[in-house]
Amino acid sequence: MLDKTKRFLRTLQMICILSFAMDSFCLYAIPSGVTWIVLVTVSITGVVMISVIPTAYSFSVELTHPTPPALVNGLMLMFANLFALTFSFFAAFLANISPKYAILSLSISSGLTVLCSLFVKEVLKRSKGHPAVANLMIVDT
Repeated sequence: MLDKTKRFLRTLQMICILSFAMDSFCLYAIPSGVTWIVLVTVSITGVVMISVIPTAYSFSVELTHPTPPALVNGLMLMFANLFALTFSFFAAFLANISPKYAILSLSISSGLTVLCSLFVKEVLKRSKGHPAVANLMIVDT
């Protein structure tokens, strides 16, 4: 569906907003101790987050079109792993103090993601034949 509509930014923003909402709701659900609320919250969060990786990778390839997709996705994967490692250590430190602090840091991180997604401009160079890219595509025969 994403390949047909080419609405990468809107899809990414929707994923970020739903992720932020579910992470924020975890602040209530997990400390409540009600098992079914925790299961539903974590399940919805998982379903929402499954689509973030292919959407983000496809969108990054669209934004950086002349650059090879393998390079773009490799760089994204490298920085995502570095961020996840750093954030995991930080969240573990906060969880030793109080689990609520770790969940709060996850909500803050999701909120920053929503804010950052609002400032991204959707310029689909590969799909729409961007003029700057079209000049690079001229091949001498």
